[in-house]
Amino acid sequence: MTKRVNGISVVMASYNSEPGWLVDSTISCLGLKQTWDGDIEVVIVDDGSTNPSTKQTQDKLGLLDGVKLVRLEENQGLPSALNQGILNSTYDWIARQDDDDISLPERFKTQVDFIEQTPECEIVGAQLYFIENGVRTGVTAHETFIDKSVLKTSKRFWFFNHGSMLAKKSMLERVGLYRVDLKESWQPEDWELWKRMLESGIDIYNLPDYVYEYRLHDSNKSQIGMKQKLEWMDSQIGITE
Repeated sequence: MTKRVNGISVVMASYNSEPGWLVDSTISCLGLKQTWDGDIEVVIVDDGSTNPSTKQTQDKLGLLDGVKLVRLEENQGLPSALNQGILNSTYDWIARQDDDDISLPERFKTQVDFIEQTPECEIVGAQLYFIENGVRTGVTAHETFIDKSVLKTSKRFWFFNHGSMLAKKSMLERVGLYRVDLKESWQPEDWELWKRMLESGIDIYNLPDYVYEYRLHDSNKSQIGMKQKLEWMDSQIGITE
């Protein structure tokens, strides 16, 4: 049987990343940590960082086998940085990774095994652990299968963990990649992309396995803009109270 996944490009945006977290996050995705035996590259997109320690760390990581560093001269925002990572990727399957999170060793093997057994799958995610100060404090429990019918319900919850994504590159390009005209931080570029996928008839799969650690800290625990975010999501799928 012909393999569907021969290599994975892990796309990571980095803007003034905390150096230690960036190193741990990058290393967790590489072949020396992952149990999957296919080819893996990590594409780090420096989104115009100004922190010298971050830039020095990016440079050192860029020297490692399996790491590609793409530098943007000015900060363009997460959607643009992710698009640049995808466009500069080598392989046909794109994984996401945040610059402060950890992919557990079995992540890619678990996801690739599912893809190989599910010919119609073009995107698969998984569950994650929330970690705070090195301690696991919670988990997600997303539904294992999502189709466009979810857009006709009042389910405005997050039905997919962005950092756990493994998706076919040609599919991402077909639906238009991430929208770069979302100017507000409360306009979620990931949810908007999932919405376009579902509208185009692409089904989203979530594995029940916990293969990712999402680091909670002051920056990502903020609820600023949550009301605007929910109202905007509602406006996109026609929900009214």
